[in-house]
Amino acid sequence: MADNVEWLMKVMYPGKKIILWAHNDHLAKNTSKMSTIENGKWMNSFTSMGELLHKRLKGKEYVIGLYMNKGKTITIATYKPFNINPMPKGSLESLMMQSGYRNVFIDLSKHSLDVQTDLCRRRRNDI
Repeated sequence: MADNVEWLMKVMYPGKKIILWAHNDHLAKNTSKMSTIENGKWMNSFTSMGELLHKRLKGKEYVIGLYMNKGKTITIATYKPFNINPMPKGSLESLMMQSGYRNVFIDLSKHSLDVQTDLCRRRRNDI
């Protein structure tokens, strides 16, 4: 995916700004450092497009991650589908749902990495 985006930037739209719309897991900048439990075993995550692009673009990107409060997805290794239940109270998704708006934008770029990590950690640990 990162190679395709880089090709679009260099060949199709050189010197232009590009908007890339993707789920947060694909845009995250540190997925290779995360671990996940699958079938009762801890396994390494994957290196996301966002992590690769962040290294290549050297921080010249502005990432807008997309979150869901509930829904369906698949596991990383086996692609087995599973349901995502509504996120726990205090999670970023729960706080956004409490706003009453259907679509919410929160700019975390001005917050410390500790604040950003805390919001994501609460979500993962409470699921």
